[in-house]
Amino acid sequence: MAQLTANITSASPVATGGILMGPLGTAYPTDASTALNAAIKPLGYAGREGLRPAGAAPSFNNIFAWGGDLVAAPMESRGTTEFEFDLLEVMNPEVAKLVFGAANVTVTPATTTAGTTISVQDTNWVIPRMVAVFDMLYGAKKLRFVAPNVQLVKTAEAAYVDNNIGFYTLRATAFKDAAGVSLYRYYVNDDKLPV
Repeated sequence: MAQLTANITSASPVATGGILMGPLGTAYPTDASTALNAAIKPLGYAGREGLRPAGAAPSFNNIFAWGGDLVAAPMESRGTTEFEFDLLEVMNPEVAKLVFGAANVTVTPATTTAGTTISVQDTNWVIPRMVAVFDMLYGAKKLRFVAPNVQLVKTAEAAYVDNNIGFYTLRATAFKDAAGVSLYRYYVNDDKLPV
């Protein structure tokens, strides 16, 4: 088969945001184009480094015989499917609810005399497992990754300084669903045949 530049892709977030989360058990898409369930909420701008794969490959314990021959390689651990990303909108109510827990966040809408107020009680809350959707584009090409069961952990929070912006770094670890799948990947190329 010939080499085709049409099969090469990059990835930018869709206009509504490339990182979306919903409660565990929410109906999720099974293709790259279906509209998302309203319970799956976009989390706004993500950091420039985008969606970063962070999982680990399976590891094996190589067993060597006297003399140096490799004689066995039993598996020590299976691989993991993980992603890291930075959420830049620290004043986004959906981001605050995700990171700190909806019960710990009070949002007072903007009025003519004051902007939106977000009050947070930081209780070191553990983010529950969720449905994750990562929606991306490259021109007319579509990429959608769906993880039906992810555990999110806030791994870092940027320093609050005058020469940078605040953000949260999160890691999403994908667990297998009932079908044994941890991540569904859907790609749609832009190579439609002429009419």
